Amino acid sequence: MFDLIVIGGGPAGMSCAYFLAIEGYSPVVFEKEAVPGGMLVNGIPSFRIGKDVVKSEIDVLREMGVEFKCGVEVGKDITIQQLREEGYQAFYVAVGLQQAAKLNIAGEDLKGVKSGLDFLREVNAGKLKKLTGGGFITARGLMDKQMTSWLQTHLPIMTTNELPKAKADDAAFWSRAHIVKWGLSFVDDPQQPWERQADKNLDEKIQAEAKGVLVRMVQGAMEYLRDGLKVPQEVKDWTKAQRETWDDIGQFFTECCQQETHQNNPAKYALRVAASDLHEAFCIWYAENKDKRYSISAKSFAQLLNKKDIDVVRSNGTWRLGIDLKPEWKDRIAQRRAEEEAKKKRNLSGNVR
Repeated sequence: MFDLIVIGGGPAGMSCAYFLAIEGYSPVVFEKEAVPGGMLVNGIPSFRIGKDVVKSEIDVLREMGVEFKCGVEVGKDITIQQLREEGYQAFYVAVGLQQAAKLNIAGEDLKGVKSGLDFLREVNAGKLKKLTGGGFITARGLMDKQMTSWLQTHLPIMTTNELPKAKADDAAFWSRAHIVKWGLSFVDDPQQPWERQADKNLDEKIQAEAKGVLVRMVQGAMEYLRDGLKVPQEVKDWTKAQRETWDDIGQFFTECCQQETHQNNPAKYALRVAASDLHEAFCIWYAENKDKRYSISAKSFAQLLNKKDIDVVRSNGTWRLGIDLKPEWKDRIAQRRAEEEAKKKRNLSGNVR
């Protein structure tokens, strides 16, 4: 029995090592990349063949006696002659096709133009991680006391008929959200100004232009990697307007309250309102305008007010400074409480009888 070397840990190299192991040999596979697998792990996307599947096959080879030496490029890091001097007697060269074939078309040598092989290698090496967001995310699951970290692998893009609603009101969320409105509807019988005739053959037409669509997608990805996300001003305006629409507290302030400029000295405020009155008014407004099934607690409401930088003082109760209810809302709160008090008296009177 003599020692054998397999140069290249791709499909061909691993296949050779497998059959050698069956025959009783213990081949050594030299692979220049950090992990064996060749294009199975460094090129082909995971949705075509899972990396875990390839890893399990490699583990089987190791159990059969195959040894993998990764990060070693034969001919550069070590020569075949040196391997012969170490006692290896047979070599199987399975380096594969390391360079993509040229298409011989105009523009393929321009800066930023990549071959399919190079593009796939960069994707799998994580050089294009901006396409997916990249990095680790740390959060706590529902009812879970422990924080969990995981690698972000996807960038969500939502295309919906109805605009999804987000409750997040922090800057981190809105720095990542970009809302692109689609102002047209394609229907069978257009009646409204924003409606257009639906094209029932659209799928076939797009399919006929599939190559061009793919080219534009790749160009767009390259432009994004080179220049970053250049958000049009119109998209920024849409996003800002939508944020204001989702800002329930802001809408409540506009419709139901009067405010004054923020003061560094609380004593300079002219307006103030009892925190309980403000909370009650918000609950009424929210039930009438947003969702009557939902009622926010006083504590959660106070946290939202703090985010809005609404000052608070505690003196014979809790008061919010620089803000007050509009007269009509003061009247509504007073009337509501009078009705509740009258109801209590009626109930008490009925119980006494």
